[in-house]
Amino acid sequence: MKPAIDLSLCMRTGQCFYLHPGYFKEGADGYPIIIKSLTTESATLKENILDCCPAQAIVFAEQQ
Repeated sequence: MKPAIDLSLCMRTGQCFYLHPGYFKEGADGYPIIIKSLTTESATLKENILDCCPAQAIVFAEQQ
């Protein structure tokens, strides 16, 4: 599953890249950049990634 970020909702708190640096990094503009998709990781990890965003700007879409 590939995470996506709705930049119109993102508040640039940095929680995603501070708490999940293997999946996100900070861009030059302060917005997060996705660096890795989830493969077969647990549902708990997905929930942790979703819960870390105070703006609820992270969503997951199935890769095709």
